[in-house]
Amino acid sequence: MVARDHPGASLLYHDIVPRDQNESTGIVTDGSWRYKIPPDSFRAHLDRIVASHYEVQTLPAADVDRPLLLTFDDGGVSCAETAAPLLKEYGMRGHFFVITGRIGEEGYLDRHQIRTLADDGHHIGSHTVTHPNLRELSPVDRRQELRESKRELEQLFDEECISISIPGGFVDKKVIADVFEAGYEFAFVSEPRYLPKSMSDCPLGRWNMWHDTTADDIKAILDRNLRTRLQIQGRWYALKMVKRLVGQHRYEWIRSPFVSQD
Repeated sequence: MVARDHPGASLLYHDIVPRDQNESTGIVTDGSWRYKIPPDSFRAHLDRIVASHYEVQTLPAADVDRPLLLTFDDGGVSCAETAAPLLKEYGMRGHFFVITGRIGEEGYLDRHQIRTLADDGHHIGSHTVTHPNLRELSPVDRRQELRESKRELEQLFDEECISISIPGGFVDKKVIADVFEAGYEFAFVSEPRYLPKSMSDCPLGRWNMWHDTTADDIKAILDRNLRTRLQIQGRWYALKMVKRLVGQHRYEWIRSPFVSQD
């Protein structure tokens, strides 16, 4: 089936954690705080989602008018300690994408926590073994990352792992081809776009949630506000071009002096 435009959406979160505890969960780099959201802000997001006409779903999403997928990358321990309990309060379930090589490390989910999330109805997917730039790997190493993380999660749950989130949004046609060749049915990327009607066998865009994303921002995204869409998409494509020209590490080095946590 050809993918068609559909009024569904997917939101991309990472860690839900108080600002003064950003380094306690998930990936910790000079710029990782930008992706970590305080619990009060996340609660405001959920309140706004409840007021919307969207239905929070998990894969494979039911055939509803406006499916909304809540996704969480990296597998930081805040997924179990903060995000999941808040989702439970609202009767919602999320998608948690785990870096399998970091399971049980400090700041990351352990095997028991992952099983508990799955038992509570949340969707568990792969975020590769080591969180590499898949575009830069050799074909052999890339397939190893994709297949090994899938295999480990399938052993953990004794069921098929059908989804993956591509680390860093580093994706091209070769990466996507290898993803589906490895047996995944759903592949999430970080490009800000709405969900197609047919969600399998094509990259699924997501709207990134930042440390300062407000409930009004959520409303604008879900309402498909044209100005908001153009602003977010324009910024994303501009940053993508810069990253391609200078590389991720140099891009972060250039950007850091102009951004603060205040």
